[in-house]
Amino acid sequence: MGLLSSNLCVLCTNSQLEMCKHLFFECQFSSDVWNKAMNWMNFSWKYCDWDQITDWYSSRLKGKGLTQKVKRMLLSTTVYFIWQERNSRIFQRKARGPEDSLTGVLDVTQTYKFGRNYLCCLILLVLSMKFSQAINFLQNRLLAMNYINEGSDDKLFEAHREWGMRFMKLYPQYTSWDNPKDMERPLVIGYVSPDYITHSVSYFIEAPLFFHDYTNYKVIVYSGVVKADAKTHKFKDRVLKKGGLWRDIYGIDEKKVASMVREDKVDILVELTGHTANNKLGMMACRPAPIQATWIGYPNTTGLPTIDYRITDALADPLDTKQKHVEELVRLPKCFLCYTPSPDAGPVCPTPALSNGFITFGSFNNLAKITPKVLKVWARILCAVPNSRLVVKCKPFCSDSVRQRFLSILEQLGLEPLRVDLLPLILLNHDHMQAYSLMDIR
Repeated sequence: MGLLSSNLCVLCTNSQLEMCKHLFFECQFSSDVWNKAMNWMNFSWKYCDWDQITDWYSSRLKGKGLTQKVKRMLLSTTVYFIWQERNSRIFQRKARGPEDSLTGVLDVTQTYKFGRNYLCCLILLVLSMKFSQAINFLQNRLLAMNYINEGSDDKLFEAHREWGMRFMKLYPQYTSWDNPKDMERPLVIGYVSPDYITHSVSYFIEAPLFFHDYTNYKVIVYSGVVKADAKTHKFKDRVLKKGGLWRDIYGIDEKKVASMVREDKVDILVELTGHTANNKLGMMACRPAPIQATWIGYPNTTGLPTIDYRITDALADPLDTKQKHVEELVRLPKCFLCYTPSPDAGPVCPTPALSNGFITFGSFNNLAKITPKVLKVWARILCAVPNSRLVVKCKPFCSDSVRQRFLSILEQLGLEPLRVDLLPLILLNHDHMQAYSLMDIR
């Protein structure tokens, strides 16, 4: 079961070796979770012995009846959540009480008991680690919907709006702030993101952070970076040297982060993530700042009523757009973001068509964004441009079956597979950037 017998149990203070029998039922933490779960099931007997419980599971819980199924689910989820807490303490240095694990156990078991199918419960169980890290699987659904729904589709807006209304109920909202009313003081601007790393968002937030007016504005960066890299350190050094503040918030409860923002007396709080990974929308739901905005990281409404503005421009969101937002759109002149090239990009190369004698179209992208509608357009363009080629790079192309399916779809649309080059993930950023020289038109 992946346990090292030389390790001491991290769930208790009795200096016991981390053996299966101890970890899952005999440890004080585990027995507390298990006994309370048994009480919830109205069991009169209590066992905190591994051999007895496994015998009970394998002999007395056989059968297809609902009672047996619920008991099996209870035991399985108890083992899972105890293991999850063990991993959390070892790898994330986070410790929670038995009641937190018990809540997870009962949520899954009760979902199953009252009519949901077994597969749904297994999915919920697998996703529970993400819940503990404040990653809401419903947000993944909203992100994915952007790939398959047009912006003018009311389903897309309603899904975001409905999520926002439900999500708001999970967090208390501040309705007043203690920010000084002095009109002459510098405004306090906060920027929150987990993407102050070598990530696409970082190329667009670099210029604002580096060239901000640190004299007339106080800048506070709230960094949810999971694993810092050279770019993180570069950003942090520059912000601090300019006189700004840098707060590392990864792993801190979002309500506590909201309290930090409130104590910093932030006037305008800007989040840069939307519904993408490791966002802090829970903190934004608390409304710790009197004015809140979303910018750069998400191409749609957040759906969150506590976010007042969405920063965009007239090209990304035309004045006559049919796309709906819960936020008020603030259109910056000309362009809403500014790209800072990577040093790894090197100088701009001559267009390869000059030496190739043909045009190469290309896209380095997430395969989920390359919808059937996109493929139809690509096929039509390449068929209209004699001898042109297409190069596409994305991680799943390391799979032969994925490559073959992709080429097969294009062939059905009239494009010969020999005119298409498929590239998998390129590990080094320098090599990734150099690969752009393969394309004439991206």
